[in-house]
Amino acid sequence: MQQYHDRGFSGAVGENVPYLAREARGRELAVMVFGAAAGKVAARDQFLGWSVQQRAERLNGIANQQRVSGVARARKDLVLCRRAPAPGPRFYGKTKFPPERVRRRDSLAPGQTAPIFHGGCFRQVPFKELAPGYWQGGARRRPVRLLVVAPVGYRTSKNGRKYYRQPAYLLTTDLTTPAAVLLQDDLDRWGIEVNHRDEKEILGVGQAQVWNEQSVSKVPVLLVAMYSWLLLAGLACVGPQRTADYPPLPKWRRGAKRPSCLDLVTRLRQQLAEHPTTLATAAAPPSYQTMVQAAAA
Repeated sequence: MQQYHDRGFSGAVGENVPYLAREARGRELAVMVFGAAAGKVAARDQFLGWSVQQRAERLNGIANQQRVSGVARARKDLVLCRRAPAPGPRFYGKTKFPPERVRRRDSLAPGQTAPIFHGGCFRQVPFKELAPGYWQGGARRRPVRLLVVAPVGYRTSKNGRKYYRQPAYLLTTDLTTPAAVLLQDDLDRWGIEVNHRDEKEILGVGQAQVWNEQSVSKVPVLLVAMYSWLLLAGLACVGPQRTADYPPLPKWRRGAKRPSCLDLVTRLRQQLAEHPTTLATAAAPPSYQTMVQAAAA
């Protein structure tokens, strides 16, 4: 944690339970630390419906995840401020400003660019950065960092008018990680959305009808593992690009550069039909007819 975490590590405070994840060869992959919960948090106690006596009895049953930095979208009318100048008892500065003002005025934060991979290639994305700032109504005295990403231009036709999307406002508690890394992580979040959609709509995660109670938790895990195996098999056998090994695309999707999950499933079905294999259960090998019947059942 001292070497890789953006906030370093100076020793644990209070009761805590650390977890260290390693791969099969022993290489360290991740670390997570759970610490004792805060004694008095009004919002938490109100949400849980705890009285003072219930909090004293049940507080040792919950934990806080420590040393976590978040990156979240923010409203353009959020109220931010700087630290009040010393000396003096005041902590928050008197001048308040929203993220929208940071975007419009270069005096608050100068414009910058960063190479971000998005849409199949690297692009120079303009943005502004302001740190440290303070969100009095949210993070309170914990310093935050504001990233304002300029709107991206696009055209509906080759020679048509250029339109612009809405700017993005990102607020993070990470004050040291390069802005290019945070912006790339934010744009990569779309892959997570596609992951969830494919697992639910194509593989049917959460739709299995099972008899055994233990299967309720095991079937989704198996389907997610199958999804990972399918993607890894596609990368190992064909590569990351969409080649002629896959069925031709419709006209509205001719520009696709990568195979989708449905492309991989279609290719797998073709291979099973072209190369019948006796299953380990000694059941009949699948065919197009049995696949259609199973899908319609």
